[in-house]
Amino acid sequence: MTDAALEARARLAERAAALERRAMQAYRALASRFGGRESGRRFAEMAEGEAQHFAVLNLSGDFVRMATDAPPVALEREADLDAAEPLVAALEAAATADPDTGLPAAVEAAVRFEQQELPRVAAVVGALPEPARGKARAGIGRTLPGHYAALEALARAAGRDDLAAEARALAASAARLRAELP
Repeated sequence: MTDAALEARARLAERAAALERRAMQAYRALASRFGGRESGRRFAEMAEGEAQHFAVLNLSGDFVRMATDAPPVALEREADLDAAEPLVAALEAAATADPDTGLPAAVEAAVRFEQQELPRVAAVVGALPEPARGKARAGIGRTLPGHYAALEALARAAGRDDLAAEARALAASAARLRAELP
């Protein structure tokens, strides 16, 4: 793989990490907005998961740059990351909602962001050379069950059984994906 190709992969990984950082900040703001309520604690758990995703993806740019034989797994193209922008922006906007009425919208924004996050993170992790791929897979995989359990609890707290079902589906997809990652 050429230096230019490795650099392009590294930049995409770093851009994906930047989306994770924004999601982490939005979840922290939601945790603050919903304060001492159960939903505030659950948003704080979501922020912690995003912080771990950010750390792994941020480091993945360096791992890719150090690779001489990165696997031929396609990372997202710029357009795929562009498509994630409005989802993270909706999550950020939800952080300014009234805590007495804004929980359902905040949870919906979180579910939509998380649905597109899983394939993006899997693509980045799949593109890492070993042993970095295994470390990243373990690091992110360790966070996903709690991450999606918090999301499901938030959906139930918002009275949105439909979103709770979508969070359970995400958890099942994550379990399958963890098993399938190279």
